[in-house]
Amino acid sequence: YREPVTGWLDEADGYNTLRNNICHAVWTEGKRPLSIKPLTLNLRGGKGKMVGTDDSDKDYTEIELALIADRLRKIHNELHKFLKTNFPNALPA
Repeated sequence: YREPVTGWLDEADGYNTLRNNICHAVWTEGKRPLSIKPLTLNLRGGKGKMVGTDDSDKDYTEIELALIADRLRKIHNELHKFLKTNFPNALPA
């Protein structure tokens, strides 16, 4: 059972920084037309670094964000189906 679950969780984890940015960052205009990017401040060792001010920082279009959301929903649904099939008592009714 480990392989499929690990695959789903690893893939979902790849979007963790984006999830944190959606929840906690201020968003600004991206380099590409109709794109946005997170603007954050990283503090390490008492020094701050602004992330999102450089043109090379990752930006997202509405379509790209929607596709990521669709993929995360698919991962959730696949994991839920797997758990329901293999461990029916693990999920609430």
